[in-house]
Amino acid sequence: LQSITELFDGRVGSDFEEKDLEALYKEGEKRYANKIPPGYCDEKNKKDKGKRSLYGDLVVWKQTIHHCKEQAKSLIFITDDHKPDWWDKVEGKHTPRKELIKEFADSTGQDILIYDSSRFLEYAKQNKELKVSQKTINEVEKVKTADTSISSDDLASALSLLRRHYVQELTSNR
Repeated sequence: LQSITELFDGRVGSDFEEKDLEALYKEGEKRYANKIPPGYCDEKNKKDKGKRSLYGDLVVWKQTIHHCKEQAKSLIFITDDHKPDWWDKVEGKHTPRKELIKEFADSTGQDILIYDSSRFLEYAKQNKELKVSQKTINEVEKVKTADTSISSDDLASALSLLRRHYVQELTSNR
């Protein structure tokens, strides 16, 4: 737990204030009506689950932009949400939505790379300075392809397992 805490220390921002969230929800209504990413693909499934759930992708996106603007830092953003409000399909491959890349750059003056977890781990594995085991990659794939009816206990166990593998790899690389 200490290793995980250290791993995320200084890397988790604070939540928006309620008035900022309300303004963001109003922005979300307009964005979703005009199919502006991210999050509009969640509208059908989450419209009855409250605004925080409905606009969750947009909230995370705006928090990310806010944080990177404040810190004046570029970002590697990893998401396993494969819906069309995050990804385009070009020649059979998923590529990040250009609107997201542009919005991030325009808002922050920084660069962003967007990957899904498998692709990110594959790139990390190719990097000679980082050691990512095939076991970690396989565990991530297992969690990603798990049945959507996975229980919260099973999900918590899987995430715990992934964290242990990741922390073990980090500490063995020191």
